[in-house]
Amino acid sequence: VHPAQMMTWEQIEPALPPVGMAGRIRLIDIAEGFILEAAKDPALMLKCAEEWLEPNDPPKHNWSTPPEWLRIVRGCATRGIFSFLTPDQLLYVNDKPVLHNTLGVGKGKHLDNGKEILRMVMNLDVTNSMLRIIMGDIRSLPYPGQWQSISIVDEQMVLLFSSSDLTCAYYILALERPWYKHLAFADPVSGSDIADIAPELANEPELYACSTVLPMGYNGASGIMQYAHMRMATGASPRGAHLSPAAQLRCDYPAPQLSEALCDLLWEMFQDNFDLTEMVQINDAQDLIGSQSPVLADMCDVYAYWGDPTAKEKLLQRQIIC
Repeated sequence: VHPAQMMTWEQIEPALPPVGMAGRIRLIDIAEGFILEAAKDPALMLKCAEEWLEPNDPPKHNWSTPPEWLRIVRGCATRGIFSFLTPDQLLYVNDKPVLHNTLGVGKGKHLDNGKEILRMVMNLDVTNSMLRIIMGDIRSLPYPGQWQSISIVDEQMVLLFSSSDLTCAYYILALERPWYKHLAFADPVSGSDIADIAPELANEPELYACSTVLPMGYNGASGIMQYAHMRMATGASPRGAHLSPAAQLRCDYPAPQLSEALCDLLWEMFQDNFDLTEMVQINDAQDLIGSQSPVLADMCDVYAYWGDPTAKEKLLQRQIIC
């Protein structure tokens, strides 16, 4: 368990997407049905007011010093992670503004100066009490125990493993403006503080940063992230790779059985990771190692369609695992 830590811009910047990557995919462009409607307006998911937490008065401060918070706000706004709300645009409950705080959680990696790189986690306790959870495709997550039921009967066959990874996955999904008031943060800045980033707000005396992207800290974020990535895998071309659900490892289905005649590949999706396992003849394996699977090539084409939000350094091409 990683404890909460005070944040500095120096420590959270390496864990954020580069300029131009955040919000590259609008959730409303990839969703359908109820998730599409909820993506347009979270008011559809409001619980009864009796279940809501009372906003903190005064709001909890962010886990950073005031100068560092300003650096974080400016950096996140430049990257498209934050936008701004005036006091009259905030959400109020019993005349109290719904304002949250952010905190740092260690990634286990360190900068050259020894400081730990931090994820910025958004503590959305009030909003989480107000909104029902979007389950999305959370039931399609795999679990390691499923591999115990996978076997290769033919000794002339081996398994090749390929994998891809989305870059800063949560940050790439953009939310619509009706979400912003549910994702606002304490510790206001002034328009003059961010005039070079948002000149139209330069004369505003008080502005609150808010998340424009799917936030780590929202209780439905995992289901939505899984849903969006699943849509990329199973949707029709060019928006999806049209993969067969019958070959997917997921916790709510029996594990598919590998068979050269019926099913010679398995795939699984875990949030930002796509993993592919192929069964091939042992005599062909050496020639295939390091090459790109046609299925992974299809997924890469889909990623390119959505703006190529992949981590190239984490792309794994056909390696023997068994």
